[in-house]
Amino acid sequence: KSKSIWAGERGDQRVFGVLRLFRPGKRLKAVRATCDTAYPGVLMDRTLCLVDGYVLDVFRATSDAEHNYDLAFHGPGEVSAGAKLEELTESPWDAWGYNHLTAIRRGTPPAGTFQADFTEGENSLRLLQVQPDGGELILAKDPKKKADTSVCIARRRATASRWVTVLEPHKGTPRVTAVSAGEEDGALLVTVTHAGGADRFTLSDALDGGIELVREGPAGAVIVSEQARAGS
Repeated sequence: KSKSIWAGERGDQRVFGVLRLFRPGKRLKAVRATCDTAYPGVLMDRTLCLVDGYVLDVFRATSDAEHNYDLAFHGPGEVSAGAKLEELTESPWDAWGYNHLTAIRRGTPPAGTFQADFTEGENSLRLLQVQPDGGELILAKDPKKKADTSVCIARRRATASRWVTVLEPHKGTPRVTAVSAGEEDGALLVTVTHAGGADRFTLSDALDGGIELVREGPAGAVIVSEQARAGS
């Protein structure tokens, strides 16, 4: 419940990240960075992959004690989600940032993958997210500014958490239809299904690990395979 606008920095502690991977590839554009200086005992690990018209966002956090992990996505206009949520008449928070949220809806997301949509006129942003067990979903309006925006917050209390999210801006019908995730041999396996087939990602858990993308057509034939290696 810090009132500091820079709650992550305390005294002479400075927050900085480490770039683990960067690849501006032809089809797979990827970046991975970690940070263990924002909060004592917490390692945050984030990977972003830009493929054609969507972004795959993998956020992993581990700690030596239980914490409330919040992963917030801000988008244009109003936000809605395919989940039953309770409307709150007043904010339950007094910490800076959270206490400025309005039109708060809160509840438990459906098991597996849930969908949220940000909409402003003809412009839309679809969010598909694989939720960890025991998670909580919070939707709200951001503080008033030049442009109206809303926020979707995925919350979980644990010593470790992982969120796999696909973000796709679109007008009309989005191309991505589903996302799923699993683990195998020290790697995260993510499948993004879309109108052209499926993109299968293999993301190593190791800090010096890489990323592999295999695109399959509607019949399952491999169309393209591309890799991003740490240090590249």
